[in-house]
Amino acid sequence: MEFVPILSGAMEPTFAAQSLMLVLRPAAAAGIDATALLRRAGLEEPPPERVPFDAVRALWREALLATGDEAFGLTAATAATDDLFDVILVLARASPTMGQAFERVARFARIASEPTRFRLTSDEDGTLTIEHHLEGVIGDAPAAAADAMLGLIVTCTRRFVGPDLQPLSVSFKHPAPRAPEKWRSFFRAPVHFGADRNAVQFAADVTARRLRTSDPTLAAMLERHAESLLAAMPTDASFLTRARRSICEALAAQSATLHDVAKRLQLSSRTLQRRLQDEGTSFDAQLDDIRRQLALQHLAERDTSQAELAFLLGFSDVSAFHRAFRRWTGVAPGAWAKRQH
Repeated sequence: MEFVPILSGAMEPTFAAQSLMLVLRPAAAAGIDATALLRRAGLEEPPPERVPFDAVRALWREALLATGDEAFGLTAATAATDDLFDVILVLARASPTMGQAFERVARFARIASEPTRFRLTSDEDGTLTIEHHLEGVIGDAPAAAADAMLGLIVTCTRRFVGPDLQPLSVSFKHPAPRAPEKWRSFFRAPVHFGADRNAVQFAADVTARRLRTSDPTLAAMLERHAESLLAAMPTDASFLTRARRSICEALAAQSATLHDVAKRLQLSSRTLQRRLQDEGTSFDAQLDDIRRQLALQHLAERDTSQAELAFLLGFSDVSAFHRAFRRWTGVAPGAWAKRQH
């Protein structure tokens, strides 16, 4: 099945094309044709300079299916090189301490990936938690992508301060894999699945470690360059984007009606419809599109029953969900999910 991106690149948060090599290189090493993989994700070879998030999500899913490697995200993190993220990792490497390297990665991550965020928090004892999440998109990061992001943090930290580094703990929102020992072996730390966040914790002494590769002159130059790149990036402030976020919030609250979404946006129902018409769409079309994205994500990445999914997406009953899913994909939910798994 070929995946077709749902939103145009200007509206949806994007990824730098170079960062796709995080997926394509380990897939190619496993004997998977990169061009065919891109095509199945709805992308051409070579891909555009910026790639929409839905296509990146599809690329991770297709790579997982093609390789049959449930730990593909960890494989990708192990194979990753600094050039995939251009200025960001070079700037981190030039930082004086590991703590400052973490801060710079968190600050500039969206140059490579607009929706990617790393939230850094410290406990009273100095324990550092780095949480990975996405902003401005529907749904969570694919499980393999979440594995890769936390895997990259640990892998790069080991490259910077030494191969013996061990995190205190690692947690993932996705369910436990069939062979969780692969994750524990990779991180050399307790790993928790089905958690409320994707996060890795380090002891206080890790952030204080000085980097042998520190270069204040290079860091200052690269930081100015990164600031310029960040300033040149578009802001995610379109009305349609805000409306879609409000629809997602309303779905989560089981109240995705025109009236309720308009209220969230502090508009009348009539004004909301008119503003959406100006964007060339409608409330019903956007609600339907968001339901479709969420349904495909749940069936591809989670063990969610169809009854639960019908409820979560605000359908009156399972039959209504089935009819909508057939309209979206041409097949029944069960058949589509079987193909994904």
